[in-house]
Amino acid sequence: MFRQRRLSTLVCPQVQALVLTNEQDAHRLNPRVILCDRSVIDAVVYVKSQGDIKGANELLKRVEFWLPTYHKFLLLDPADVPYKTDEIRQETPETRQKFHDVFLTFFKETNIPYELLSGTKEERIKRVTKIIEG
Repeated sequence: MFRQRRLSTLVCPQVQALVLTNEQDAHRLNPRVILCDRSVIDAVVYVKSQGDIKGANELLKRVEFWLPTYHKFLLLDPADVPYKTDEIRQETPETRQKFHDVFLTFFKETNIPYELLSGTKEERIKRVTKIIEG
């Protein structure tokens, strides 16, 4: 029940607002690079993955103004990253794959720049470092 609720339009707008605030705070410091584990589009994708297209579109509209601040999204290939559940990550491997598939579809539909990172951990770190130093 909680897992479904946290992926709904009841909870995702709050999480999205918190992420946006954190990113805006980081931007005010004017760093050369900001690398985030979460983004304002996560809420959009999670709600969309639950079949709530209208809710996902509403969440996207809330943050469209912020999207140009991103240079590129980095998406890990789940085939290369071992999955372990914990207190937060409790989804099945199938749900994890569904999230991934919805992220890929979302990036393609919106033409938001992204790169799929695959390979060993060392190879992925090397690629991220190259992108950051770019």
